[in-house]
Amino acid sequence: MLGVTFTVHAQNADIQVTVNDIEAAGEGPLVFMLFASSDGFPSDPAKARQIGEVTSYTSLATFTFSNVPAGKYAVAVFQDKNGNGSVDTNFIGIPKEPVGAFQHSSVGRPNFGKCSFTHDTAISQLNVQLINQ
Repeated sequence: MLGVTFTVHAQNADIQVTVNDIEAAGEGPLVFMLFASSDGFPSDPAKARQIGEVTSYTSLATFTFSNVPAGKYAVAVFQDKNGNGSVDTNFIGIPKEPVGAFQHSSVGRPNFGKCSFTHDTAISQLNVQLINQ
């Protein structure tokens, strides 16, 4: 048998996330987090695969995660009104700042399984609604 080597190049694509109906427009940056597992989801920026910020926005903001390999992901967003880089919560863990995740309603804490989606070689376009506004 001849020594033949095949190289497969995975295609990467962008994930575009849009947040609509932002009530407190411009009050602190919007932090967008892309998670590849449940570890840290939905509120630990340090455990996100990619993170980004939008600082200038109106009632609508869009952020694009670039060059993302195909796989299973979940997206979470929070409005960092006080600029401390984390989601502030009350004494029982309920966020005090606006938060949201793809495919999440306002009932209960988001979990990776329910909020995840499969990203492939096409651009993924997601909408997120903030709660606790």
